[in-house]
Amino acid sequence: MGRRPRLSRSVTSSISWKLCKGLTPASGGIQPQEYNIVMEQMGRLLIVMGIVLALVGFLLVLGPRLPFRLGRLPLDFHYQRDNFTFYFPLGTSILISVLLTLFFGLLNRR
Repeated sequence: MGRRPRLSRSVTSSISWKLCKGLTPASGGIQPQEYNIVMEQMGRLLIVMGIVLALVGFLLVLGPRLPFRLGRLPLDFHYQRDNFTFYFPLGTSILISVLLTLFFGLLNRR
């Protein structure tokens, strides 16, 4: 095995630009201003995802104190017999689906 050639600074910056939409600035592709906008939007997305994850964790911590129990809603099926247990959380799945649909519908309006 031979030594890998050392890349110059212009080559490495060209590689990093190729990672963003597969184009280099020299070829008329993405410009540094567009790159900054993309990174700003990515940062905002990560912040929103972090807030949503924190809210879900908060709800799980408060789960036993909620007026309803996730996993024990009216359409959640639970069948147990000897060494066999079948659990199908249909009601919980429908509730989570409706909540996520409303949440992403509100995000899509912007």
